[in-house]
Amino acid sequence: DAHRADTDEGGTLNIAVTPSLATGVLRDILKVFRVRYPSVAVRIYEGATPSLLSRIEDGTCEIALVRTPFTRSQAYETIVLYNDKMVVLSREKLPSTVGYEELFSMPLILTHRYAAMLGRISERTGVPLSAPIQCDEIATCIALAETGLGSTVIPHSTFVNHRRHGMTLHHALLTGDECDTECELLRLRSVGMTTAARSFCDIAKEVGSK
Repeated sequence: DAHRADTDEGGTLNIAVTPSLATGVLRDILKVFRVRYPSVAVRIYEGATPSLLSRIEDGTCEIALVRTPFTRSQAYETIVLYNDKMVVLSREKLPSTVGYEELFSMPLILTHRYAAMLGRISERTGVPLSAPIQCDEIATCIALAETGLGSTVIPHSTFVNHRRHGMTLHHALLTGDECDTECELLRLRSVGMTTAARSFCDIAKEVGSK
């Protein structure tokens, strides 16, 4: 019962999260949360952003950790935890930074959302984008880039997380800020928060500010 999370007796906190944040900032938040609130059970629901928003709207989850861009609504209250630059990954050696024109000269492996973002920049600049492989998950993009099929573009925090586990790809910072993504904590304004959810939000802000 989620409402039992208002007490020290326990309860359940349901969290919706994108996979790239589940293995990044969520992990760091939960390390603190579980020490402070060991009696609260945590249920994590991962998926693409539209499915996460659906879980918030139907009441399955109380909180979501999402990346921008997403379809905003006045019904949502959001807190920005941090801003993420984008990183280009390739088996080929890269300079320290890569601009859009250089990026668009590479065959790219992209998630559908980043393909759409880069596609809009391609249209604006008139430089054609080559993204022969597109998929849903960043982890898939990284795995395919490791085979040499192409380069990929991912958030910096996700790159740092994967590098901890022995990633061998070369990397470069993508210049320009049009593809920057924010990690945001999201909830419905109209729904009261349990004590556990409020505590989770406070810890998330602590972790995000570090």
